[in-house]
Amino acid sequence: MDYFKFRQYIENLNERTSVKDLSVYKDRDRKGQARMYIDKKDFKNVDNLSKILKNVSGNFHISSFDGLDTNPKDVELYGDMKVLQQISKQFRGSKVFKN
Repeated sequence: MDYFKFRQYIENLNERTSVKDLSVYKDRDRKGQARMYIDKKDFKNVDNLSKILKNVSGNFHISSFDGLDTNPKDVELYGDMKVLQQISKQFRGSKVFKN
């Protein structure tokens, strides 16, 4: 691998989007009517997840995640029941649970 390509690769790794950088992230805030979990298999990376969640309007937030903040295994969402049901239609394996 060329030095310049390797350097560009390393810079891209450092610039990855984190779950903590998303505007809908509220650390350990578990208040809401309902909750749901989104697995890694349903979204490829945090950028794809942020694009999908930006299109959703309503009261919801990301409460926590498992794994690395740049590459989480799953993401936990809390919010209104109707909003989370709308989000769950976009992700196949996710279910909405009432609090």
